[in-house]
Amino acid sequence: MAKVARYAAGRWCWMDLATPDPEAAKAFYGDLLGWGFHDMPASPGETYTFVRLDGDDLGGIYRQPTAEREAGRPAHWVLYVAVDDADATLARAAELGGQVSGGACDVGSAGRSAMLADPQGAGFALWQAKDHAGAGRFGETGAMGWAELLTPDPGAAGEFYSGLFGWGRKDSTPPPVRYVEWTDGDTSIGGMMAIPEEWGPVPPHWIHYLMVADCDATVARAGELGGEVRVPPTDIADVGRFAYLADPQGAVFAVITMAG
Repeated sequence: MAKVARYAAGRWCWMDLATPDPEAAKAFYGDLLGWGFHDMPASPGETYTFVRLDGDDLGGIYRQPTAEREAGRPAHWVLYVAVDDADATLARAAELGGQVSGGACDVGSAGRSAMLADPQGAGFALWQAKDHAGAGRFGETGAMGWAELLTPDPGAAGEFYSGLFGWGRKDSTPPPVRYVEWTDGDTSIGGMMAIPEEWGPVPPHWIHYLMVADCDATVARAGELGGEVRVPPTDIADVGRFAYLADPQGAVFAVITMAG
């Protein structure tokens, strides 16, 4: 997949970065991934920055709310799933045990969105597109290409997301290291694994993978720009080479170079 005009319901379609320093984030990601940026007025005194690649929107950056920062929440990415009806999906999430603290809201004429978390606490968002379908590119260098859930209870999480979005599940690695792929029909759209005990008290979360031409070179450059390596470059047989990184403000993301 490369350019995208519209996303089917149940597919990842957008990513937002909530950060205490949007200008520093723009400098980091612009250098690391070649992103361009377009600032738009948002709430009074605030700006929403569209992340762009060759003129196509990929996601957004905004200043993390003061209340979140004061509560000690680190900078973080939010990933969006396309839905046909945000309100109905939010209601269904609550029925399935999801953590729903507010309703869906309109984002001008662009669409309707909602924030929520699964029963284990991993946050994500819904996007009901109107004038703005979501990311104009997916699965190519510089863009998002995969999303992965780290959770303490893959079984319960699997029931929640399958019930909410109709995702299928299939094991892609043998025990004892079990990696589950999320599927939409015959298409793999993401993954899930239990949080390893050796990682310590890591909260449940979704992490997105950004496609890069050279994983090792990207990791090295991230370090030069003030980023942190959370998982060093690692090979996945017949898939590619990936790493987990954190930007200078602490927002975690992954990069991957596909094999072949």
